[in-house]
Amino acid sequence: MRPLVRFILAMLVTVTVALLLGITYERELTSLEAENVMTILRLSGVEGWRMGNNIVAKVRGRWVPFTVTLECSGLLSLAVYLALVVGMPKIGLRARLFNALFGISLLYLANMLRIYGAIIGYYVAGTQGLNIVHYVLGPLALYTLILVLWASTLRGAMKSASAGLPREHSQ
Repeated sequence: MRPLVRFILAMLVTVTVALLLGITYERELTSLEAENVMTILRLSGVEGWRMGNNIVAKVRGRWVPFTVTLECSGLLSLAVYLALVVGMPKIGLRARLFNALFGISLLYLANMLRIYGAIIGYYVAGTQGLNIVHYVLGPLALYTLILVLWASTLRGAMKSASAGLPREHSQ
């Protein structure tokens, strides 16, 4: 199969599966994400509680509600990265699995930090700070991380491919 066709198919299948999982398990995914964010908040000394996917945190001396939605879960950015790795030509299964698992783990952690950053943004600058971190800086950081991870995977694949080529000898 041609690399471009394989890449497009991988992207379509991966994003479709991610969206189907998101629709099917939305409540579980958002509750898990909210629990993980609460853990980070508690470790940071921020007082708060969680019910399902809703978080109430004490920010600037008052209780502020936050709702973790499917968009907050980072599922789409994980699907995009996974599609890039799955659709990449000239990479072995072991390397593909390693890069996929490593990248997904790093992206998930980065996404939790994005949500935490949004809450801190609210703490520092109110609603405007939350919006800038959550809707601008956070996604920019996630997609930059995706590009860095993908470039690293691509570089490793190119090194592996070039290692198998015969070398020219100068005379």
